[in-house]
Amino acid sequence: MESKKAALNISVSIIFRIIIIILSLFVRRYLVFLLGAEANGLYSLYVSILGVLSIAELGLGTAIIYSMYKPIVEKDNKTLTGLYHLYKKYYFVIGLIIFIGGLVVIPFLPYLAKENTGSFDLYLTYFIYLASMVITYLFAYKTSTINAFKNNYITTIIRSIGLIIEAVLQIIVLLVIHSFTGFFMAILIGSIFQWIATDIVFKKKYKNTLTSDYYLPNNVKKEVSKNTKAMFLHKIGGTLSNATSSLLISALISVIVLGKYANYILVMTGMIGLLNLVFSSITSIVGHYFIKHSKEHTLKLFNKVYLVNIIMGFIFLLGFHSTIENIIVIIFGRDQLIDSSIVIFITVSYFIRFMRQTVLLFKDASGNFYHDRYKPLIQGVASILLSLLLIKFMGIIGLLVSHIVTDLFIAHIVEPYVLFKYGFNKSSKDYFLYNYGLVTMFVISVLVINLINYTSTNIWMELLINGSLSIIISIIFITIICLSSRRFREAVKMLLGDLRSFVKEINKKLRR
Repeated sequence: MESKKAALNISVSIIFRIIIIILSLFVRRYLVFLLGAEANGLYSLYVSILGVLSIAELGLGTAIIYSMYKPIVEKDNKTLTGLYHLYKKYYFVIGLIIFIGGLVVIPFLPYLAKENTGSFDLYLTYFIYLASMVITYLFAYKTSTINAFKNNYITTIIRSIGLIIEAVLQIIVLLVIHSFTGFFMAILIGSIFQWIATDIVFKKKYKNTLTSDYYLPNNVKKEVSKNTKAMFLHKIGGTLSNATSSLLISALISVIVLGKYANYILVMTGMIGLLNLVFSSITSIVGHYFIKHSKEHTLKLFNKVYLVNIIMGFIFLLGFHSTIENIIVIIFGRDQLIDSSIVIFITVSYFIRFMRQTVLLFKDASGNFYHDRYKPLIQGVASILLSLLLIKFMGIIGLLVSHIVTDLFIAHIVEPYVLFKYGFNKSSKDYFLYNYGLVTMFVISVLVINLINYTSTNIWMELLINGSLSIIISIIFITIICLSSRRFREAVKMLLGDLRSFVKEINKKLRR
């Protein structure tokens, strides 16, 4: 049953994500071509500002889902209902805080958008975007409850349809009336659709699960409070490390440069978002697995997921590095290219970040938010201080170096230590050796790709050959990793065994 639910969650997520990525690229293409790099940069700036303001969310969604696992498994509807109403109040307050915080930022917009020409109405477009983001908090507690039931595919479908409506409307607005304001109105309409659709589905499918008589035991309240405080620190750290990047580029370099950089990040985050669906779609399933199975069994599951993480990281990140310049030229035009040295650092930075996914998945699913609660804050402060120092001398590369250093020497040490000590009751020394070895091999593979990079007057031929070379190099390095590690060979055998069982089950159903 769990494998079927995981397959459903992942497959639905992947299908919709691919559609959304394609539509997003078209939206960004028309935004750049019809309204220019400045409009593109302003949009990226708004996203970053709201990303910083979302710190008020405290990482509550993760804490909600974890706290609901046990009452769902034990069919304790009274406790479940108590949690539901508690989080409903939390999210209302959070939405109000974000709205007020967003209004406070409005007078400072011209200073955050360096080299802004005044061609667009900063205040109106930002306000519409702020309103569209605040609306999502009006139904976030229902989304989290649905996900806690392992039905991520439902929320994925709703969110995806909303984003598709938004993208289609944006393309129409850009092509027909060339309106930056209309561009953000489309986002607002998409958010309203998600709100209404989530409310309808929740009432139809989950309302009977909630009881009129509910309560929250003191031990549950203490656990919720403890996890929420821990996730607050995680949220602060994550925001300081990630969401401030575009703000720094816009305020210290140029909003136009941010627009060009944002095109690369759009492709990268679209791809990473697609890959991360494999992890986010099974978070609730892994959470239930921790409750139902021993730590030894869960560790075996971790090894399988970690192997998938490695394979995806090498194939897709090397593929990005090999083909991204061709993709940018095809979609946005040659004038949107940035220096190739920046691309190297983007690739390495995002690979290092992506290789945290398995640890984060299992750490969140096991509820170990508290033990590393100060790590994100330390990492976030270190990242922003390094960024401010290095961006003056190295530009965007300095920003990326700060992310690489703090990820490698803070996140990649503390997070595995906490998971293995408190989640598995095991030493994390072997994991550290494997993980840093993998990062080293990836950097070597990027250098190899640079040496054999193919150039041609035919951009499509160049794209095809470089993409094929990246796959070959990925397979070679993955093979070396598996042959040199007994741990990974065992994980490969387990994955192949799972695949054979899945195929047999399908064949049985087909014969019926």
